[in-house]
Amino acid sequence: MYKVIVTDFDDVMNNLLCAWVNTLNNLYNCNVKYNEIKEWDMSKSYPTLSHSQIVNPLTISSFWEKVTPKEDAIEYLYKLKEEQNRVVVATSTYYEDAQGKFNNCLFKHFPFLNYRDIIITYQKDLIKCDYLIDDYEHNLKYSSATRLLFDTCHNQNCNIQFYDYRVYDWKQIYDIVKEGKIRCKK
Repeated sequence: MYKVIVTDFDDVMNNLLCAWVNTLNNLYNCNVKYNEIKEWDMSKSYPTLSHSQIVNPLTISSFWEKVTPKEDAIEYLYKLKEEQNRVVVATSTYYEDAQGKFNNCLFKHFPFLNYRDIIITYQKDLIKCDYLIDDYEHNLKYSSATRLLFDTCHNQNCNIQFYDYRVYDWKQIYDIVKEGKIRCKK
């Protein structure tokens, strides 16, 4: 049966945090370890850097060439799309930075997706879909979809009421969608 699957891009389909931490460490001579980041707010891990210093790498088109896909994301997203599901990428990004992000990372690794498969928004809960996948629990909080929280080091202390399933890889996501699992009762 046809399902609408909306997935976040950063740290769900790709390994943004790893590339971002490496870049910030190299640029500003810091020694932050990727797995030590326990909050979504990067300023907590880089208190000596300004907001503009922290987000600057994201605005550079060539930075996105360093961002790799999550293990098995390409395979399972392709399978979901081939099985006649609607796969949409919903990302919170600045419009002026979108072209570099999409051309140098998203379309490079996921060539079966195109601009018609992308929604740029900070209000993902407004998107009508069957499954919403994100690594930031607040993006899932008010959604009426089955909410899948993609496990990362920065979301270990999130509110369990904001999501239906914590998922650890793309095979698990594929299995949940394939089996037609829906929202759990809490």
